[in-house]
Amino acid sequence: MRADFDRSDPDVLSFEDFRLDIGRAELSRAGLPIVLRPKSLALLVYFVRRPGRVLSKSELLADLWPGVVVTDDSLSQCVGEVRAALRERGPVLVKTLPRLGYRFDAQVEAIPDVGRDSIPADVKAASIPEPASRWGHLPRQRIFVLGSAVLVAGLLVGAGAYRHSNAVHIDAAMLGKRSMAVIPFVDLSVPPAPHLAEGITQEIVTDIGRLPDALVIVGGPRADRPASPAVDVRLVGRELDVRHVLTGSVRREGDRITAHVQMTRTDTGAVLWSERFEYARVDGAIRDIAQHVAGSLEIKLGQAANDSARDGVGSGEAMDLWMRGDYLMRHLSTHAELLEARRHLEAALILDPQSLHAMSALAGTYVNEVIFRWSPDRRAALAKARSLAERALAIDPDHAVALSALGNADLFDSNFDAARALFDKALRVNPNSPSANRNMAALLYYTAQFEELKPYIATALRLGPSDGRNVGRARSILGFALMVQGRHEEAYAELRRSVVAEPSLTGARYGLVAAAALTGRKEEAHRLAAEALRSRPDLTIAGMKRAGGSRDPAFSAAHQIYMKGLSMAGIPDGDPQVSALPVPQKP
Repeated sequence: MRADFDRSDPDVLSFEDFRLDIGRAELSRAGLPIVLRPKSLALLVYFVRRPGRVLSKSELLADLWPGVVVTDDSLSQCVGEVRAALRERGPVLVKTLPRLGYRFDAQVEAIPDVGRDSIPADVKAASIPEPASRWGHLPRQRIFVLGSAVLVAGLLVGAGAYRHSNAVHIDAAMLGKRSMAVIPFVDLSVPPAPHLAEGITQEIVTDIGRLPDALVIVGGPRADRPASPAVDVRLVGRELDVRHVLTGSVRREGDRITAHVQMTRTDTGAVLWSERFEYARVDGAIRDIAQHVAGSLEIKLGQAANDSARDGVGSGEAMDLWMRGDYLMRHLSTHAELLEARRHLEAALILDPQSLHAMSALAGTYVNEVIFRWSPDRRAALAKARSLAERALAIDPDHAVALSALGNADLFDSNFDAARALFDKALRVNPNSPSANRNMAALLYYTAQFEELKPYIATALRLGPSDGRNVGRARSILGFALMVQGRHEEAYAELRRSVVAEPSLTGARYGLVAAAALTGRKEEAHRLAAEALRSRPDLTIAGMKRAGGSRDPAFSAAHQIYMKGLSMAGIPDGDPQVSALPVPQKP
């Protein structure tokens, strides 16, 4: 079989009984179209342009996901989708070469009678120099991008490129067009109902963030904090480097819900879309608003996002109970608040036993009870969390909160491989989730992969730079990683930033105690330790060691540095009278 094919910048290629029209971003077989999502079609184009060549995973990841932190699982998922699209010929045509990569085994031919004139007038040609491969120089290619359809450009990454004079990668260009900052909705209810405003914000972020070719950033004040009269969209655009800003407000009067949503361009300040929503009841309000917002972005949600099973809860009262419980969990600082959240979520499940939102959030209460060392029976709590999360995932395998709850249950039981698989999937489902990136960073921390966690922390901070809880938790993980590596000054700086961003993070505050001592700030360390002991008199080194957090030997050895810092600061060594707090606090 030939290693390449004779071509003169062909736009339509054929192999076996398949036809790939690169200009139109269409794959078909026997005249019937075959649908592939953007990245998977981009991979197929890459394969078809290089028949018979060994393509390493590193080459594919670098060329198809330039500048983006992804795992091999992202590539494996695309390979699986390409094979599925090629039906029974998929495994035959796309060969896996152990320890080498992949090879596309097909006779590829250019279709000679299809020329430039056959391409519609609204299609613009763009050519870029193709990245050099370690397998040798690859000739220049040309691709076509539909000027009227934002999605199509993202399909063709790696198949071609721009001239050197304006060499901007297609992924970067499309990311700019599909980037948005979602400002947390302002609560105008009397009495206040910040849980409702946050619930709407979270649903919108989840829906549009699930798309791998969009960038969604959460920015601005929390719903329970005073909001400025207006958002300077141009300033948001410059600071967060996004093309659009979504703002909104919500007012609840009795059962009646009124919301206003607006999408604005950050470069011109032009309002692209604005709509007012009114509902006589809470039922369906959040889901309806989120879907309308997604539609305004010309995004076609996948089946998982539109599945009625994922619509949350079936009654207004159950919806309100879930939002109240979820709100408490996102602002958690005491065991009493966790138990109150659990009561709300259990009541929501009684009213609607199929509520995935309530089911998943309830699983999270049991995980957090273990994380905060509040549970009287760690094993029973983790088992309860698993049971609830698995019930939710049986209905919707992509439910983000359920994936997080089950993954953290495995993480805190030191089932690291299982946790990694779940966190990888959560990132595939929603790469724009700060919490999914933090979860992966926490896993890497507890398995002593301290350098590997840094890109995930950077991504979490990029996606939620104005969310104090996200910033605090992300910087806390990074601070602890630096501390156990012996980089005490850097650790001290990060943990201070963490505490400033979110003062309620007890784990970060304890970390700052140790970091202050390890950097020679004795007076500050003793003062912070005294404050910690006033709020938790039972705090001891022995209790923290028993609490642990990971059975990984490398982690346990490195974690002794943290214990040394706490001891230097004046935390007593003896046994606690009651269970200890987490070390460190896990997001």
